[in-house]
Amino acid sequence: MKANLRNQCYQDYFYGKEKTTESALAGMEGEIAQLYSLIDEYNSLPPPRSQEHVAMVMSILIQYGRTKYHADAMDEMHDKMFKHTFRERIESELKDVNRDDYIVGIKDVAQYSLGLLTQYYPLLLDLGYKLLVNKTNVEFITSDNPVVMYNLLLSFRKLGSNTGLASKGLLIFFPLSPNKLIVMYDDHVYRVGGRAKLVVEVTNQKDVYNLNALQACSCYENIYFMNPDQNVAALHRKIRPLLRENKSTIKVFPGPREGSQRSEYIMNYKEDIRFNLTLSFLGRRRAAKEWRSAFQKLRMQPAAIPRNKAFYNDVEEFVESVKKSACCADGFVRFMNKKYGQS
Repeated sequence: MKANLRNQCYQDYFYGKEKTTESALAGMEGEIAQLYSLIDEYNSLPPPRSQEHVAMVMSILIQYGRTKYHADAMDEMHDKMFKHTFRERIESELKDVNRDDYIVGIKDVAQYSLGLLTQYYPLLLDLGYKLLVNKTNVEFITSDNPVVMYNLLLSFRKLGSNTGLASKGLLIFFPLSPNKLIVMYDDHVYRVGGRAKLVVEVTNQKDVYNLNALQACSCYENIYFMNPDQNVAALHRKIRPLLRENKSTIKVFPGPREGSQRSEYIMNYKEDIRFNLTLSFLGRRRAAKEWRSAFQKLRMQPAAIPRNKAFYNDVEEFVESVKKSACCADGFVRFMNKKYGQS
């Protein structure tokens, strides 16, 4: 079915009434479009740590953070935390108000979430990345929430999110066109295609079906495709039981008591996609399999497992330096070269 795209994935004042963020994004879109045009033309991706690599990572992160789904998820997390934290006061002072009738959100939440995400773009620079070129007769689909973050390594964990930017085992899928898709991955955990090749030809239709199912699980309201014969009904039947009921979840655990005072541990996290993804070109390294087996046996598991704690600390130091105007926001590579004396 053909659709008018003019008013889709669009909302007035999505980034606030001041046009600062919207103008900045508009200025970047031309450069990003040119980069993706070159990727499409040459069937290649930019070299690691190049300016184009940083631009690609930043563009994917911006696309992830600028969707209605991400903004609503941020609002939902804030709403649940606020209502739980102040529940007693709300119940005593607003007796006639039903908490479910209102949402405690963040002003200009899309602008807030973009600002929060993009300052941590260096966390994705340690990921491997490859271009998937679809050689089957089934096209890649996309959606109104196209950047999918997934974690195959930690898929057994049903509590909490395993798809933070620094998470061990992170995978990111971003379709560019019906026949091209960028995959970013923790290369200490996964093997993607041949070792030396930046391009992976996808020849197995099942791989495309599974990537499309993952994309459909990520979508908020709309999926997009070019082939009028795309079997959307079958895709919907497959993913319907896997769709997220909530965008975020809050879990409360009792903490220690001190006299009459009680305390709580609160876990508030975005809901990950729970999908049993299998791809013929994606394998797990032996060391990662051994790590996962040992980790599953731990009685007490940490809430977050970073890929590289030292690198995470470097990024935190860089972010603080930017806040103090000690270095430029786009200067992470220079920051690292100066810190470690590398070229």
